[in-house]
Amino acid sequence: LGAAAAVDADLLARAVERTLQHNELVEARVRLTVTSGRLSLLAADAVQDTRPTTLVVATEPTSYDPAWFDHGITVTVVPSIANPFDPTCGHKTLAYWGRLMTLRQAAAAGAGEAIWLSTTNHLASGSVSNIFLAKEGRLQTPFARGEEVSGALPAPVLPGVTRSAVIELAASHASHVRLSPRDARPGAVFRRTRSGSPRRARAADRAGSCSSWTR
Repeated sequence: LGAAAAVDADLLARAVERTLQHNELVEARVRLTVTSGRLSLLAADAVQDTRPTTLVVATEPTSYDPAWFDHGITVTVVPSIANPFDPTCGHKTLAYWGRLMTLRQAAAAGAGEAIWLSTTNHLASGSVSNIFLAKEGRLQTPFARGEEVSGALPAPVLPGVTRSAVIELAASHASHVRLSPRDARPGAVFRRTRSGSPRRARAADRAGSCSSWTR
């Protein structure tokens, strides 16, 4: 995105580790925010201090209702659209209110997540989650930013950390993972509706196993 000239991943990892140690947290929810610091984006040719400003916030991990993992959760399909032409789509930025707003609307309807479709009516993601479909012994997930095939539109899907972990776990179980632009036409898994009525979906296995998702 060009917000910072360079980012030292090892330095960020050490900052996270020190934050966890200082707060005596073994399991935590960590929010890592990196900004452009004192860099002026209007003076790209000038010699500037390009060190980013970094903020690490660690809190207790989020607890989810165990029933979600046993019986699934209810989801809504929102009218909001994941726009591939938005340069921030597919990146985790601070411009997050639109997602949180649809999540709040889903909660008000008694749902646990809100499903976003793309401008081409393909399945994109949840408000704060990636989506996997288990079908015929295969695990499927929409393309994320950076995984597009040649000539395709940019994927408006965040390549989430948990998404990567699920793909890696599935591969370790010799399970096939397919990346695809999932069609959301009528009759497919999800369909956009005016009412935004809640629908039932299955949550991932709480123990972290993909056995219930793949053959």
